[in-house]
Amino acid sequence: SPGLLAQRRVECAQPRDVLREPEQRIDIGVGVAGAQHVEVGVRVGVVRVDGQQRRWTDAQATGAWADGDGRTTVLLTCGLDTPPPSTLPCETAGGVDWLIDDAEAPNYRFTTYGRTPALEVYLDYDEVSARTVLDALGTAVQQLPSSGAACTERPAS
Repeated sequence: SPGLLAQRRVECAQPRDVLREPEQRIDIGVGVAGAQHVEVGVRVGVVRVDGQQRRWTDAQATGAWADGDGRTTVLLTCGLDTPPPSTLPCETAGGVDWLIDDAEAPNYRFTTYGRTPALEVYLDYDEVSARTVLDALGTAVQQLPSSGAACTERPAS
């Protein structure tokens, strides 16, 4: 949605199309790749998510994974503004609370809630399991400082 895109400090062309690009160019705003983001970037560099292969990105504090055909299925971007309380569904995966935006389904946007600065995972739900991806990234994402905010209402299971 335009509101979420305007809030982002990261520009990835048209998010819908970025999962179809053969190489990942990710531009981040000035000052975004601070020490916490670099630490997250280093930690996610060794994470395998849902059987996907890690792809090279041209920016610190970002990550991308692709399927066996080289099609990008998961993008990670650190350094977003901390989201305010939201009416979006919120769930915990990998020890981290995530706001879930399905406005571009089957591409889903998961934004950390209660971490500052925030981190976003954008993935193709037709190709990967969100739970598996978020669980795999949890240890790295937990390196971001907690703001103390937490999910209060969770979707029914």
